[in-house]
Amino acid sequence: LTNDLEMLDTITARDNDTVHVFYVKSGQRLAQDILRNVGSQRGIQGQFLEFLHSLGWPVDVQKHAGWTGHISTSWKISQPEDIQENAPRVGTGGSIYDGQQQVLYWADVSSEVAFIVPSLDNFHRLQNDGDKSPQLSVSTPSEGPGGTKPTTLSLERPLTEPRNKTMESPSSPHDAPAFRTRRFGRPSTVTIGPDTKIFVVWLENFEDHENFPTGDLLPMTSTGLEQYTATSSSSMRQDKDIFLIYIHALQNGLFRIHMEGNTGKISMAIPLVDGMVVSRRTLGSMVRQTAINIGRRKRLESDSYQPPHVRRKMKIQEIVDKYHLKMTESEFYTALFQDVHK
Repeated sequence: LTNDLEMLDTITARDNDTVHVFYVKSGQRLAQDILRNVGSQRGIQGQFLEFLHSLGWPVDVQKHAGWTGHISTSWKISQPEDIQENAPRVGTGGSIYDGQQQVLYWADVSSEVAFIVPSLDNFHRLQNDGDKSPQLSVSTPSEGPGGTKPTTLSLERPLTEPRNKTMESPSSPHDAPAFRTRRFGRPSTVTIGPDTKIFVVWLENFEDHENFPTGDLLPMTSTGLEQYTATSSSSMRQDKDIFLIYIHALQNGLFRIHMEGNTGKISMAIPLVDGMVVSRRTLGSMVRQTAINIGRRKRLESDSYQPPHVRRKMKIQEIVDKYHLKMTESEFYTALFQDVHK
């Protein structure tokens, strides 16, 4: 039961999205050069750093209990003795939010978003260690040795316990007929929807969007959820599930937007549209809301997607069906005081 309750705690009550932000200097085409840009604020436009902080607020990955951009560090409550205090990096061009120490986070009642700025450190770590995403493990309780065991009020339900009419709740009639339980809805599955990648690319030169190395930077955007999603082909992911929002600062203080991806009638997300020019004050909020709407649209298109509250409800019902125990009134009170220490 403890394992099932821990698994229930990992099912978030809100949708989560991850947005990766890149900075491209004029004429750059190589992925390593693009990742190296955010290592220092030297040579980075000040408007880019202002834009980053308008997307969300900084959170410490070790202390944050919500979504952090990777499943291995998300939805956990760390004890004070488990937290390693590392000196924050200063003078960076945004690489402090690469997901190792901090991320930019934003949330409301229905969704939460992590904004990550991949750095060259992520690239080296990926080459040395690889992606160590946790795997789903299905644990099956083993049957205990045979024999009669006294009835106790325990959270663990014996799998070998027979179901009969004598094991009833105190308020249940003894002659109640047995009904076969029918389960409605789709069968339980580990897929949680499409694997949608959202890139926000800051361009010093607008023409560089034609040479942006999307495929080379794709391994840097792993969230650990790829193995649980419905997308299985990398070519399918590149064609349909990658959305890019390019931002170019104009000389008049406004920002030009260029969008790429599967922007059909159903997948089109607002408020940003291709070719729009937005102001400095509204840039961060409009990019954030567009990214949230893109993820929401793709989830609604997926047949395998289930809202978080539905997944939690199904898991709770599964726990109830697995561990509920019917007793008579006398058996209930006997089990209640069975293991009381005097």
